[in-house]
Amino acid sequence: MLTYPLMPLIGAGSMTLTLYVGHLVALDVFGSATAAWPRLGLLIAYWVGCLVAGTVWRGFGWKGPLEWGVSTVASTLAGPRPQGS
Repeated sequence: MLTYPLMPLIGAGSMTLTLYVGHLVALDVFGSATAAWPRLGLLIAYWVGCLVAGTVWRGFGWKGPLEWGVSTVASTLAGPRPQGS
C-alpha cells in the first residue's frame, strides 16, 4: 500500500553505497562548477538526484551497481549455501 509513494526512499536506501560513492565523484567532478551554489541548493540537488536514481533502479528491480558487485564477490567467496539448514 505504501510501497509506491515510498519507492524513491526505498530505492535510494537499497543503493546507499552507490549513492555515497557517486556523491564523492560528483563533488570532485563538479566541484568548481557548483562552488558558487548556495549549500542548500547543492544539498537539494543531491537529494533530488538520489531520489530519482533510487526510483529508477527500484522501478526496474535492480540493485545498485556497487551493491551488485559487492554481493557477487561475497557470494562467490562464500561458496554455495548448505541445503536443508
